[in-house]
Amino acid sequence: MEIIYKDAIVHQQMQNLQVINYFHIILYTMRKTKKYVKKNHVTKNKKKKMIRKKRKYRTRKKYDMVKTLTRRLKRTIKQKTITVGILTAPFITDSDSYITSYMAASYVKWIESAGALVVPLEYNLPKQVLQGFLKQLNGVVMIGGGIDNKKSHSHKQFILFEETVQYILNYTKYQNQIGNYYPVWCTCMSFEMTAIFAMEQKILRKQDDFDNYLIREGYYGGDTLQWTKEPSKLKNLFTNKEIELMDKEPCVFYAHSLSFEYNSKVSKLFSKIAHIVATGLTSKNKIKYISAYELKDFPLYGVQFHPEKPPFEYENDGYRVPKNEIAIKLSLRFAGFFIRECKKNSNIWIGGKRFFDFTINDYNIFNKAISRRLRHLNRKNITSSQVGDAGVYFFGPTVVPSNEDIISNPWEVLIGDEEETFGSVDEDNP
Repeated sequence: MEIIYKDAIVHQQMQNLQVINYFHIILYTMRKTKKYVKKNHVTKNKKKKMIRKKRKYRTRKKYDMVKTLTRRLKRTIKQKTITVGILTAPFITDSDSYITSYMAASYVKWIESAGALVVPLEYNLPKQVLQGFLKQLNGVVMIGGGIDNKKSHSHKQFILFEETVQYILNYTKYQNQIGNYYPVWCTCMSFEMTAIFAMEQKILRKQDDFDNYLIREGYYGGDTLQWTKEPSKLKNLFTNKEIELMDKEPCVFYAHSLSFEYNSKVSKLFSKIAHIVATGLTSKNKIKYISAYELKDFPLYGVQFHPEKPPFEYENDGYRVPKNEIAIKLSLRFAGFFIRECKKNSNIWIGGKRFFDFTINDYNIFNKAISRRLRHLNRKNITSSQVGDAGVYFFGPTVVPSNEDIISNPWEVLIGDEEETFGSVDEDNP
């Protein structure tokens, strides 16, 4: 395998390949592969022959696995594949469904538009599984949601989501400290939560604790964007004329009911660890709030608006999404910028039994027409209009038919398949 590692970047990657051991556990310990033989019907010589045969089989399988992983590493390095994890949001707690989390399809399309491969990170994954993914990713996107709403989300969901966000932030911050550049993008709910964690270095205990940091005023719909004079990598993506245009024309889409008031004590405290690079005004009392920030100590970028929507959605929850030239330009430049940041990371995606296992390719998009037929949306507190034009991905621990619509689950394939695919031609990574 030394042939592959010709430069320092790839050499550094060797340290990250501990994840192979993790996936080895998934592939071999989660299946019943042992064949039991009755003692009364087997002679000692036959037993010895069977033992030798098993040893040869296991040796060959390990050799085939190494050969497959080596081939994937070569291809990933040659193709310069960038892999981004997107953290899912908790689903409605009292829904009549096996769905545990969801993610708007526009997040996936936004990242894919810049040429990256997407891996969904379910918020309730065991931490050792989550770590296995983080070791192979080049960056992480954390999305919006309504975890602060006690009517739709339980306290258990709230704490588990917070712990997952904190785990990802601690892991990525440590990777940056040891020299492995690891960018993070936060949108809306994650934008708010990450800022609080960065200030307090601890998770909140109750959903009402958001009120200690945020005002209960926000904005829904398209709006302008006002850049500050703070140092900003995001602002530098645009010309002066484009920045002036953003101040006049709707260029971003907001969907938030909480805000960081710009002139508050919390914002002044936060400005010590972050550059506040853009602001907006609430719809009711026109209170100035933080719209975008960039942390000073490591590459984390947060926006209160939704840059993933303008190119891929026309309407969200009854509000029209800006579709003008400056809105599309802002969205795509943000996506391209974040993927360029991800390219500075040295991790390499290995996959599962097949290269694309665990990626978004293993899941189905549920559009509005399908979602109207799903049981969990046949409720008064949620309608299919909230799915968005781009559709939505649903995630759960089991494959469950719901009115003949199947939730795709690659874990089930991995666990239930008795056949080994290592050693075969890896056609799913052309």
